[in-house]
Amino acid sequence: MAVRDWLRKLKDAAYDAENLVDEFRIEALRRKVENQDGMLKKVGNLFHPLVFRFKMANKVQELRERFNDIAKERNDFHFREGVIEIPPPISTTRETCSYVIESEFVIVVKHRVLACVGKQHDEGCKHSKRK
Repeated sequence: MAVRDWLRKLKDAAYDAENLVDEFRIEALRRKVENQDGMLKKVGNLFHPLVFRFKMANKVQELRERFNDIAKERNDFHFREGVIEIPPPISTTRETCSYVIESEFVIVVKHRVLACVGKQHDEGCKHSKRK
């Protein structure tokens, strides 16, 4: 159960990091709109850039500390870093499907059309349905 709790903490921290990035994006968009509309003077100190920077710096520091704590807990479980490649299972039965690969279908149709066009009009085309 301890590993599950650790994974939950890691997942929560990752979501919080994503939310933090979203806050930066929203602030950048807000500033862009304010600069275009000239609303910066009207809003005044309510959204002062220095207040935002201080608030975000604190959030970044808190998040960094959380990730550091999570990394320390990872060491308690003796997890190893690395990538494990798992080969796809080899099926002993033939896999079939009912869909047509469009590019292959186009090539076959194109080949048949060109074969018909290349023949004399009088001979007809063996691929056509007309007799």
